Amino acid sequence: MALNYLSDTYLVRFLLNLIFVSTSFIIGIKIILKYKTLKKKEFLFLGASWILMSSPWWWTILNLTTVILFNTPSTEWMELLLSNAFIPFALIFWIYAYSYSMDLKYKKEFTILTTLICTSYETVVLVLLFVNPNLIGYKINLEVMNRTPLSLIFAISTALIIFITGTLFSINSIRSVDRETHLRGYFLLIAFSLITFSAGMDSFSWQEIIIIIIIRSFLTLSSIFFYFGFFYPIKLIKKYD
Repeated sequence: MALNYLSDTYLVRFLLNLIFVSTSFIIGIKIILKYKTLKKKEFLFLGASWILMSSPWWWTILNLTTVILFNTPSTEWMELLLSNAFIPFALIFWIYAYSYSMDLKYKKEFTILTTLICTSYETVVLVLLFVNPNLIGYKINLEVMNRTPLSLIFAISTALIIFITGTLFSINSIRSVDRETHLRGYFLLIAFSLITFSAGMDSFSWQEIIIIIIIRSFLTLSSIFFYFGFFYPIKLIKKYD
């Protein structure tokens, strides 16, 4: 399958996905590296969760890569694995980071409950991928993956949980008397709002190029604001003062 046979929509989707995923990896790794100086495990899980939140978009990058290298798209089985198997871990890591950062009273129980639910779903996904992958999702065409009710409900539920807890996390920072922490909270609130909105919208398998551009742009912006939430720009601090 030569590149000149690929649609403009496909190439735009790939490019914007690549930008979003690359940004997520860079920011996630930078957050993980903060563990070296702060020695808080929360940063390890927080950085890993942000990287894995981009996993539903990995398959499109793999798809075009195999087209370029081997002149054929990747297998649907591998694409379903990439777009579904890492979401539970993203939620587990995020809940751990959230619970211990907020020092919740029942943080251990909350984390264990989330882990049990997510590992149960992960087991179901892996079994179905070998037994009947169509119960997880299926390709509409070369560039669009359609989720079944099972994977769609879990993906939307994960997005909502991350949005609610992320909002609480952001509000906690906004209430801080420290100016830098206060403004970081606003950046984080925007980041969680954008990624939740974009992930929810993208669940409906859009094929219109303008909608694809808007959704992917919001996704990348969410990563940028998430970055500001942990690496607040010094210039903005001075301006705010």
